[in-house]
Amino acid sequence: IIRLILNLHYKIIYNKLSLKMTSSFKLPAGSLGIVFKGSNPPVVKEVKYESELFGKVKCGFSFLSVNIDGREQAPSDAVSLAKSLKETSNNPNRIMNFTMTLPAEIEFILPEGDVGLSV
Repeated sequence: IIRLILNLHYKIIYNKLSLKMTSSFKLPAGSLGIVFKGSNPPVVKEVKYESELFGKVKCGFSFLSVNIDGREQAPSDAVSLAKSLKETSNNPNRIMNFTMTLPAEIEFILPEGDVGLSV
């Protein structure tokens, strides 16, 4: 549902919809160039420009699990995850799973005038 409210400026409220996207990536050998933060789950804080995953893995993605040689692992904090990835960095059989959830409501305040938006 998209509502358009006309006041002093336009507001678009993206409402009543929560989207969850899951992505899986085959990990290259060596350093990933990804910085994680937090726990339960760890979240991608930064993807370095030099990373092979730059442009694929996005900041804000939540870590779900990593599959190493067919075994699923789910370290619950950034330190444990980094340690696990470093210990297996030469293994070409790693797949990392992420999720990204959009909030149920997003509000954008647009300037007055034509902003090229069609509703």
